[in-house]
Parts: sequence; structure tokens; C-alpha cells
Amino acid sequence: RHLRAAIRTAGRAGSPELAAEARIRMAFVTSMRGRPRQALADLEALLPGLHGGLRARAEAQRAAVFNHLGRHADALAAYRQAIPVLRRAHDHVWLQRVLSNRGIVYGYRHEFAAAEADFHEAEDLCADLGLDLSLAVVRLNLGWVRGVRGDVPGALRYLDLAESRFRDLGTHQLGWLLSDRSELLLSVGLTAEARAAAEEAVAELRRRRRAIVLPEIRLLLARAATLEGDHERAIEAARRAAREFGAQQRPEWRALAAFVVLRSCLAAGRPGVSAARFAAIAEELGAAGWTAASVEARLLGARMLLGPVPGRAGA
Repeated sequence: RHLRAAIRTAGRAGSPELAAEARIRMAFVTSMRGRPRQALADLEALLPGLHGGLRARAEAQRAAVFNHLGRHADALAAYRQAIPVLRRAHDHVWLQRVLSNRGIVYGYRHEFAAAEADFHEAEDLCADLGLDLSLAVVRLNLGWVRGVRGDVPGALRYLDLAESRFRDLGTHQLGWLLSDRSELLLSVGLTAEARAAAEEAVAELRRRRRAIVLPEIRLLLARAATLEGDHERAIEAARRAAREFGAQQRPEWRALAAFVVLRSCLAAGRPGVSAARFAAIAEELGAAGWTAASVEARLLGARMLLGPVPGRAGA
């Protein structure tokens, strides 16, 4: 509502630059509300008329949407366009944000040294500018990347620093932090604590209407519930995730959620699960790039065809 009012006011004032600035921010909101492809279309319609620092900001926002869609190579290409311009313009507020976002892309690609270099530069900029909330976001990202690379004590240290600040400020970033904490706790076998963090993350993200990330956290919750033996809760969470991924036009993630539903139905002993369904979902997973899940689906289908093996109940 505020951004639409800003666009109208900029139009009345005859300032296309301010209108474009508001539209760039509107694209962020559109993506976060679960419509990343619409956000991408809005930004790409804006770009031809933009120049200099304003175009760099639009490119940076486009990169963030690419990241939401899992298009990491496209995100890095857009960041390469944006970051040198922001540096030359000494636009340090946007630069720290963009470096933090690019570090996430590097983390997904397991380019950990590059990720931490971006995060630490962003951390220094935030400290220099007195941006306490942004500093906490960078520390959240540092906690996440430390967790991905296996440094659990380092990850917990950064997550604790970020969580304290987020709770003081009552900000929407708490949901992301709780999901990262849940993933980390799962990696070290603390299943009950991981599930509690995932449940709180889902509630927080729903309350804040952060639709774009919510289905991914539902899959995390399904995983934690499965490890606790609560297969009905896993089915419920994964089914909702599949519906949400479908609404967001994210077919690769929807395939993964559909597999989690099928796997959980098998574990729960529900009827209607067959080796043929596992074979079909394995094809979808392979086409979507989920290689490990595709192999797991084929193994589960093969096990169904074999039937119970005497003396191998725990296999």
C-alpha cells in the first residue's frame, strides 16, 4: 500500500526516478509474497529505462529474485553488473545488502571462501554505517554458511548473536534464523530441538506473510517429523509445501515435495503407494536436478518390488 502510494506521488511530482525506486522495492515485496516470476517480469520491464546507480539497484534486486528461483548462475551474472556500479557510486547501504545476498548464492554453490569474503565485507560496512539490523542479518548468513560447511560451534555462535538482536527488534528475519537453526540441529542429530525450531519458523513466516520461503521450511519440518516417527505430520507439511510450490510456479521444488509426500505415505503405511509411483517421481526428480532424491526414490521402489526380506527388517 505504501509503495503504491509512493509510485503515485512520484508520478504527480514528475519524478520517474523516484517512481522506479519504489517499483524496485515493490518487486522485492512481490517476490517475498510468493510471486517471484511476476517480480522478475516487473524488473525486466523497468531495466531498459534505467541508468547508473538506479539500474544497478534493479539488477541487484533481479539477482535476489533469481536466487529465490534457484537460478544461481543468473543471479551471479546480475550481481556482476550491479556491484561495480554500486562501489563506484559509494552506495554503501545497497552494497552491503547486495554483498550479503551474493554470499548466499556462493554458499549454495559451496564456494565458501567467496561467500565468507562477501559476508565479512558486508559486516564491516554495516559496522561502519551503524546498521544494527543489517549487521544481524549478515551474522545470520555467516551462521548459515558456517553450518553448511560443517563448523557447528561457529554457526551457533553467529546464530545466537543474530537471534538476540532479531528478538529485541521483533523483525521478520527471525523466521529465517529459526529455519537455519533447525537445519543445523538436524545435522547433529538433535531431532526434537530441530522440529521445535522448524515449527516456530513456520508459524513466524506465516504470521509475517513471507510466502516465498515458507514451503521450503515446511519440507524441513517434514524431514524433522519423519526422523521423530511422526509420519502423518510429515505428510501434512509436505502436501502443503507441494501446493505452495505449485502456486509459486516452482516445479522443481514441487517435485521434491511430492516425493516427500510419497515417501512419508509409505512410512505411514498408507494405501495407494506403489513402485510405479516411485519410478515416475524418480524421473521427475532427475529432470529437476534432485539427483540424490531421484536415487532414493528408485531404491524405495525397488524395495517395494522385492517385498519384505526375511531377517532384514531393519535394512
